[in-house]
Amino acid sequence: MRNPFPLVPALVLASIAIPGQEATRAARSELTVCLVADPEEPRGEAFAEFLRPRFKSLQVVDPRACDPSRIRADVVLLDWGDGGQVGAKVPLGARASWKTPTVLLGRTGVYVAVPWRLDGWFG
Repeated sequence: MRNPFPLVPALVLASIAIPGQEATRAARSELTVCLVADPEEPRGEAFAEFLRPRFKSLQVVDPRACDPSRIRADVVLLDWGDGGQVGAKVPLGARASWKTPTVLLGRTGVYVAVPWRLDGWFG
């Protein structure tokens, strides 16, 4: 039987964005973002490079020198990385005093879940 939609695969392939293409076509988000990650590690550098053209502003803070009272952002991305430990003091301070929406990247979920007593599971 002949394919009734011969152009569908070609259209699907043509619609796939080339990495980085969407940032040049779309306007920057008006959100301000703070990335709490080691700026000297390749992972922290890569995150910063990826985020900078996509948001209104990007603040990069080293978790070892993080002062939560100085963070001014709509959203915080926390990539504590190998510097964290389960049960260690969280760079953002106590959960009760932290009100900014936060995304936990990588192992950070484990490192933050225990001291902040977050609901849910990790693994």
